[in-house]
Amino acid sequence: MRSKLSFTILLLLSSLLCFSQDAEVTDITNITKVTILSPGIGYEKRIAKYQSLYLQGFLDISGGVGYSSSLGFLSFLYLDPTFSLEYRYYYNFRRRQERGKRVAMNSLNYIAPFFRSSFPRRNYINSSGEFERKRRAIYATGATFGLQRNFRSRFSLDMNIGLGYMIEGRYTDDEGIASYNNNQFYFPGRISFGIWLNKRK
Repeated sequence: MRSKLSFTILLLLSSLLCFSQDAEVTDITNITKVTILSPGIGYEKRIAKYQSLYLQGFLDISGGVGYSSSLGFLSFLYLDPTFSLEYRYYYNFRRRQERGKRVAMNSLNYIAPFFRSSFPRRNYINSSGEFERKRRAIYATGATFGLQRNFRSRFSLDMNIGLGYMIEGRYTDDEGIASYNNNQFYFPGRISFGIWLNKRK
């Protein structure tokens, strides 16, 4: 009798353990991570099966060196505040799981419509023909294909590429004259390295 009771309890515990393990890998999860190349922080919130919203704030680094016959050598390095909101749909969860690949921490491929806003400081020519370095808002929207891999070591890799439309805010100089406005299609692409902060899975 005692052995039968022990066997029943063991069977129940095993079933619960298997169920809990399966529950951990049947869907995506919330993730908080810190990015390195473009310093910032991001939070991904699960909103439905294989779907999430990803909000990120970071400093977009841009720089360059050039030469002008009138101005000589030019160089610049900017840290531009940027905010991004993405809706992510992870489309290959089951396929990766069936192949025995890591799906924990949303280590999956995705499609992501996005909205992004940045405030860059760049050189612009004002109405007097002089260079100005005032910040202006740039808005962008579009969609990307991407992949995210959050490894057990806490290293995070996120890469994407797609098609977007950029709307650059009109610049107004001290005299109230608008001197620059630029709207165009472009191909957004990013490679992001970071560290995820959740408990290990």
